Amino acid sequence: MVQLGVELDLFKAVDDEPERRWTVADLANLIGADATLLFLRYLFTLGVVRENPDATYSATDATRWLATDAAESDVKQNKAANRAMF
Repeated sequence: MVQLGVELDLFKAVDDEPERRWTVADLANLIGADATLLFLRYLFTLGVVRENPDATYSATDATRWLATDAAESDVKQNKAANRAMF
């Protein structure tokens, strides 16, 4: 699931405005994805994004790390390694 977030540039979008409280519809519109693909509630359970009391989402330390080029590279390399194993 984190890989999909990286591929959709979800973490970069949230990190670009770290103080903003995003709705699922706002993020879906920004990154051009169907809102159902934005699995924010699941990511919240992992601590990757913050779910706010008003049903919006915002960045955590994990979001900021996943928005880095280094994290993106690590996730993509892991995808290739996993594909080679199966």
